Parts: sequence; C-alpha cells; structure tokens
Amino acid sequence: VAGTMEAVEYLADLSGVAGGTRASRLDVAYDRLNAHEHVLAERFMEGVERLDHVRLLGVTDRNQLAERTATFLLDVRNHRPGDVASVLGERGFFVWHGDFYAPGAVRSVGLGPDGGVRIGLAHYNSTDEVDGVLAELEALR
Repeated sequence: VAGTMEAVEYLADLSGVAGGTRASRLDVAYDRLNAHEHVLAERFMEGVERLDHVRLLGVTDRNQLAERTATFLLDVRNHRPGDVASVLGERGFFVWHGDFYAPGAVRSVGLGPDGGVRIGLAHYNSTDEVDGVLAELEALR
C-alpha cells in the first residue's frame, strides 16, 4: 500500500504544479504525459514508415494517434523477434518479444508462432532514444 501511494505521489509530482489537490495534479500530470508520449509516438511512427523492412501492426495512421498507446508491435523482415529484441537490448533499448500471452491476436495480424517485437514508449523516454531505436532498426536492413 505504501508503494502504491508513493507511485501516485510520483505521478502527481510530474505535474510540476505546487499545491492543489492530488487529483488536480494527477490530471495535469496525465495531460503532460499524454502530450509527451504523443510526440514520441508520432516520431516513432514517422520513422518506421521509412523502414520498408519493418512492419508496424495495429493502428498505423498517425492521424489516429489519440486512439492508441505509445506501444508498438513490429515485424522485422528476415529477423526472428527474439533476435531483434536481443540486438536492441545489447544497444540499451529494452523491448520485449513473443506473443504477449495473446497467441490468437498475434496470429490474426499475420505473425507466426514467434510473435513480434514490442516497443513501448513512456514519459521517461526521449526523442533521442526514439531516434536511436529507429537507427538500430535501420541497421537490421
């Protein structure tokens, strides 16, 4: 319980607002977090569009960013998801691979039994990190 309260306070502190109720600070913080993640997601999606060997699954229209999270499922041509995740991990990018406990959903978007690569962007990520992971994906061409 104490850890949960600290997590809530951490999020409220991200508002940058001194004073006010915790709820109002959380509202401001979430607006700021969403705006930052929107910038990161748009940059990532724009970069992936230039990588003809990388397929982005799910909502791919940047005009629909408000309808998705900044978490992406990728298929990198001629590379197994586990190998892509290992390479990215060695370069300091923490990603996940597999079927994410949803094998039916992963198959329904055309991925095989190895699944895909999941890249999640959050408030603690930077545009430099987005550019870095895009460069590493480019290098897998």
